[in-house]
Amino acid sequence: GEAQLRGGLADHPRLVRWRDQAAASDLRVREARNARLPGFAFGVDWIEVGPARMPNVADSGKDAVVINVGIELPLWQSNYAQDQKAHQADAAAARAEWAAARDRAAADLAVALSSIRDSARRATLHERTLIPQAQGVLESQLGEYVSGQSELAAILLAERDLLDLRLELVRIHANHAIAWAELERIAGRSVEGASEPEPARPEEESNHE
Repeated sequence: GEAQLRGGLADHPRLVRWRDQAAASDLRVREARNARLPGFAFGVDWIEVGPARMPNVADSGKDAVVINVGIELPLWQSNYAQDQKAHQADAAAARAEWAAARDRAAADLAVALSSIRDSARRATLHERTLIPQAQGVLESQLGEYVSGQSELAAILLAERDLLDLRLELVRIHANHAIAWAELERIAGRSVEGASEPEPARPEEESNHE
């Protein structure tokens, strides 16, 4: 349905590209933010002492262990801050492009659906009303001509009207197929349904004669 088509626009490759770019920029923002944070350094030194020369010394022969704790401060804070702002701008731009592409796709979808409905309506009108009526007029003129109540010019005029309507129906079918192809291009996938309006069945045409 139309709601599903509109909902599926978010997964169109043209839109997914901007969404992925925004996600990548967000990741770079986090990396730049983390690079600005201070770090902690831990170290352990092992000093081999050996037995003491003086007797009766406590812990004689035990080696010394020294634990070092330090703080690492980034030296290029301003550079990291600029990188963070640049990536934030890239993410915002990508989201803006995504929103603009989504709005354009939604507008194009509305136009394509309107064209499909209009061509289907016009095809139905021609197949079920206008062409059967023109066919009836032609047959009536032929009957009157045989009985001497009509002239050849009236028959030719009726034939031309019928031919014009049939040619117009061909154009309507072509426009309908074009609109359906445009719909699938906008949706980015194959859309189930008839790509051409259903022609009137012979029994339906006979009902109008």
